[in-house]
Amino acid sequence: MSASPPVVPGDPPAPESADGIGPGIGTGVHSAVGPARVRTLAGISLGAGILAVVIGVATPVWSGLATVIAGILGVVAVTTGILAWVQSRRAHLPVSPIGVIGLVLGAVATVVVLAGVLMLAFFFVFAERLGDPEPPSVQASAQARALAAEEQELAASGRMAAELLEVVRRPDGTYPAVLAVTTDGRRLITADGLLVADLPGGTEVAYETYVDARRYQLLLFAELGSFASVDSEHGYVEQDAEGGD
Repeated sequence: MSASPPVVPGDPPAPESADGIGPGIGTGVHSAVGPARVRTLAGISLGAGILAVVIGVATPVWSGLATVIAGILGVVAVTTGILAWVQSRRAHLPVSPIGVIGLVLGAVATVVVLAGVLMLAFFFVFAERLGDPEPPSVQASAQARALAAEEQELAASGRMAAELLEVVRRPDGTYPAVLAVTTDGRRLITADGLLVADLPGGTEVAYETYVDARRYQLLLFAELGSFASVDSEHGYVEQDAEGGD
C-alpha cells in the first residue's frame, strides 16, 4: 500500500461543509446553485405579481377568463415569493427584494380578485331580493283592484244569504237561531247543514235574531276590510262607494 501524501505546510485547509462539521463536498457548487434558484423564484414571483395586478385591475370582474388568470397568477406570485424567502433563509442569503415585491403584488392581486368575485356574487344573488319596490301608485292600484274584487264577491254572498234565509225560514215565520261557517271557511250553513251562502276565504260572520226569531241581521266582514249587511227587513243592503249604507 502506498502512503498518504504528506501534508505540505502552508496548504489551504479543506473546505468545511455548510453545517461546519467535517470537510464539505461540492460546497462551491451548492453555493452557486442556491442564489441562482432564489433569483429565479424571485423573478417568477415579481413577473407573476405584476401581471396579476395589471389583469386584475384593468379587466372587469365579470370577464371570467381574465379573472381566473389573474387569480392564478396571484397565487403563483405569492407561492414563489414565499419559496424565494424560505430558500434565502436556508442558504443564509439576504432576502431578495424582488421576491418580496412579487409576494406583495401577488397578495394584492389575489385580494382584488376575491373582492371582485364577492361583489359580483352579491350583485347577482342579493340584488334581485333587494330590487326596486313598486311605485306607490302601482301598489295602490293593485290594492284597489283586490278590494274591488273582494267587494263584488262579498256582495254576491250577501245576496245569496238574503235569498236562502227566506228559503230555510220555518213555516211559523222564524229564522234559524244559529248559523255556522264550515271548517274550510268557504260556506255559511244552518245548524241542519243547509247552505245559506258561499263566502270569500277568511270572512267573519256576525248573525243574530230578535223579535221571537222573526227578524234577523247578518253582517259579513272580509279580510281586506269590505263588508256586507243583510237583514230580514231590507234583504241585502247595497253599500255606497265609501262602504256606507
